Amino acid sequence: MLDRLRDRLRDMIKPLHIPHFPRSPVLPPRPPAAHPPAAAAHPRAASAPAHVAAPRPAAAKAAAATQSGIPEAARGTLDGARLKKGIDALNSDGDRAILRVTPEVKAQVNLRGIKVGPKAQLGAQISVTRNGDDDAKATYTVRYDKHSLGALAAEAGASTVKGGAGKGAIDPTLKAELGGQTFDAVEMTFASKADARRAADTLQRLQLADMADDAVDMAASGAPLPVKLPLKAADRTLSGGGENPIANPLTHDGAPGRLASKFAGVEQDDLDFLQKNVSAYEQTIGSRGRLAAEVKGDLKLLDGALEGRVDGSQRISRRVEMPAEGKDGSVTYSLSQNLRLSAKERATRKLEQMTGGVLAIKADNRLELANATTTASLRYSIPAGTDLTASAGGRPVPEADARSNRMQMTLDRVSVENRLQWRDQSLTDLSRGDSTIVTERLILDRPDNLRSAADRLFKGDFKGSAAAAGARIELQADDVRATGTDTQPGFKIDLKIADAEGTAILAAGLDDVVARRQAIVQAGTPATPGTPGTPPTIARDIPPEPADDGKTYAVQPYVGAQIRNAPAGESLGVIQSGSFVRDAGGRQTDGEGRGWMQVTGTDEKDRPVEGWVRSDLLVRHDAAKGAMDQQGRINPSNEYNRMDRITVQKDDNLWNLAKEHGWDYDRTLAANGGHLRNPSLVFKGDTVYVPDSAKGPKPVERAVPGTPAVPGTPGTASVETRSSGPTDAPAAGGPAPAQQAPGAVPGTGAAGVGPNDVPGRPSLGTILSGNQVASDTDLRKWKPDLLKGTGGILADVAAEAASKLGIDLKTDLDRLDRTRFNGTEAAVLDRLNPMDQLKWMKITQETGNDAIAAYPQLAGNRSNAGDPINDGHVDAYRHALWSARMTQAFGQSWTKEYTTAHEMAPGNPAAREAMDLHNNEVGRSIALQNPHASDADLQALVRTAVNRGDLVVVDKSGNLAWSDRVALGQHGNISPGSAEGKPNPRLAPNPDRADPTRS
Repeated sequence: MLDRLRDRLRDMIKPLHIPHFPRSPVLPPRPPAAHPPAAAAHPRAASAPAHVAAPRPAAAKAAAATQSGIPEAARGTLDGARLKKGIDALNSDGDRAILRVTPEVKAQVNLRGIKVGPKAQLGAQISVTRNGDDDAKATYTVRYDKHSLGALAAEAGASTVKGGAGKGAIDPTLKAELGGQTFDAVEMTFASKADARRAADTLQRLQLADMADDAVDMAASGAPLPVKLPLKAADRTLSGGGENPIANPLTHDGAPGRLASKFAGVEQDDLDFLQKNVSAYEQTIGSRGRLAAEVKGDLKLLDGALEGRVDGSQRISRRVEMPAEGKDGSVTYSLSQNLRLSAKERATRKLEQMTGGVLAIKADNRLELANATTTASLRYSIPAGTDLTASAGGRPVPEADARSNRMQMTLDRVSVENRLQWRDQSLTDLSRGDSTIVTERLILDRPDNLRSAADRLFKGDFKGSAAAAGARIELQADDVRATGTDTQPGFKIDLKIADAEGTAILAAGLDDVVARRQAIVQAGTPATPGTPGTPPTIARDIPPEPADDGKTYAVQPYVGAQIRNAPAGESLGVIQSGSFVRDAGGRQTDGEGRGWMQVTGTDEKDRPVEGWVRSDLLVRHDAAKGAMDQQGRINPSNEYNRMDRITVQKDDNLWNLAKEHGWDYDRTLAANGGHLRNPSLVFKGDTVYVPDSAKGPKPVERAVPGTPAVPGTPGTASVETRSSGPTDAPAAGGPAPAQQAPGAVPGTGAAGVGPNDVPGRPSLGTILSGNQVASDTDLRKWKPDLLKGTGGILADVAAEAASKLGIDLKTDLDRLDRTRFNGTEAAVLDRLNPMDQLKWMKITQETGNDAIAAYPQLAGNRSNAGDPINDGHVDAYRHALWSARMTQAFGQSWTKEYTTAHEMAPGNPAAREAMDLHNNEVGRSIALQNPHASDADLQALVRTAVNRGDLVVVDKSGNLAWSDRVALGQHGNISPGSAEGKPNPRLAPNPDRADPTRS
């Protein structure tokens, strides 16, 4: 499928492709004339065949390219170097302005004709990308990417051997590199060009500060130890900043110091502005290998060289897109492989007179030829509004929040992307070079459903598999007009036995997407099953344990305490020792300086009282362990745990009570120590709890209302969308809109699709026509073998004996005796042995009851015979469960024949017959796929099949419909006397077959 889409994309690209994009400004459309219309202008310059000049000789074409490339290179370089100006030129989706500055150093030693040594790069690239074509809605992504490279480089050729290639000779050289790379990027998103310009200007100054800071750090690192330590200490004291030279300067560990920032003019307000708009952080590590071949020669005034290079790299990336209010964030982990073809055009001038040829200046023009990348990604969503934990370096770490259960990361996308870019311009053009970029993406938006998708794929259901996984394929082809330059000037010191180079990669310019073609193939979404309603239930909740509220006090004195009507006032009574009072809130101090507390409690005569007690006579007590009822002291925690108890009838002590009742004293003390503070003082009316008698808290029942049934939602069909050409308007004379197939149902786009059909599922018309069986008019009263002749007499005797043991066998026998069947159904039943016939009867009876129990909200929908009403969800569930149970008991072959014969009753309407036969087949499949399922498992599996839409019912119009597309209780009924269907010969049962095969 992907190959076909790729071919179609190539066909779509061909008519729009031209060798070179027009360099002169595109004229606006002219009035209609006899000649072809001119190209459309903004947002994308047209690149149609009408603008292609007549073919010219190769030399003329190369010259024209070189001449047109010089102003383009100069203009683009200025736009990239001054990003504020370059942003103004971004006029369509995907347009980009870039500025890259990457210093590079390399040192090599000549070891027997092979130069070997280290190579290092440390720099940054700033890019500004426009998102969207609509000026009013476009946003701008500003990205600062700090990158580094450390590698071991080697080369061998004529110049590396003794004597060299000789004056004027061609010098071929082979080169190789192997090293590691890092990338640390921070992205900001802005809604206006003005904000993007401010951000870009700040980042250019930050880039200068970062380079100055890195230079100081590297100088200190390379200095001798006596110089290194004081230099680093002075830098930390005077300037500060981060300690990690390869970290992004917008993070804590990569921030430049104060001196470097002041030198570059970086203000704190501008940095705060950038941090406020950060939208993503991305870190990448990887390896890179390179093979290169260089040919150089003496061109009198200077040496010229041409180098071709092949790079292979592997990278692992982690990207965090920050969540915001109303917008989810994400974490994406990616693994990519890249193959890159590039070239260098080099000019070198040795300073013979000044240095004797030891020092040379050089300049490279870097050419990107082709680039192929494959990336596999896993994306996890972060809930909107989450405040993410940050690392010491200042980067978000959502993984830490997920591990600490502060939030949940959910896998929501799996994708694979192939990206191919190739140069579309002459190598003699000095500008960065126009290119074509083709991107293919396979995206799975429902990774949680991959197991189901794999199951469908293995069964050959490719469309259903794609729909279940939420698959879509995105194809895109961009024609990019690249201006500006990509150069690498520097110097080289050649000491014959060793050499060193210092260069800087300088790239600046604009990437203008002048044409874009897209094709998106979206798999249809699977149908969402309806949710069955639930009946009202009774919930049993465990009440909360008693808790201390800080307001309970106990009387301390052995003789009790007086409670008075006021501090030092008249006595209202005596509260016994160890009794509990409750703080009423009042506090006073009498003339003698004694504190008084206002309390409520019970006096020695068990009367409720409220008054004042001296504070020094009371002590705080846990309210969960002590309280007063109408008779005496109780323990609320023991009451909560329902411990057995006695009420003391006269004043006593715990020792006597334990001895009297035969309890262990220590256990008795442990059970009652919470409210009986002094075991020697137990008063009449106090509660004493029996040790080790706790029953646990008593659940509290509450009514839980039922929930109504929610109908399922239909799936959507697979669609393909395209956008093509340089402008948003359709081209004149372009293809007409796609027409719907004749006889198609609206919204399906295909002929012969029924009104209730769902993409990815079997046709309901096929189910209707394929599940019809001939009628059998031979109706008879059928008796099982157990009730025939002598068997009937023995059965009566057995029923009588069973009744004396409390077993009701007679009712079951009576049910067997009164059943009527068609002749074919009776013949199939006769193949069961007598005990299996009894078992069949039990399965039939229990399945009808279980179907009603499964849908209690529909329990009132019954026919006069007491069976669940036909044609709906209860009927579908009953037939599927009935077939599943019989398949387990009697085997697939017999069950299929019997359930088919069962539908041969005369006058059975076509839709009802097809519904029952299809649902019977689903039930048999469930039993075969789950051979060890319990009966409860079978019921759950059948219920799932109903909810998922595997079964069929009849809708209000009398048509078949999937069970998840009709709400519970909203099905239709087949009218009496409806026509029968045309029999399918393959469904005819064979009543003369041998006994059922168990499987």
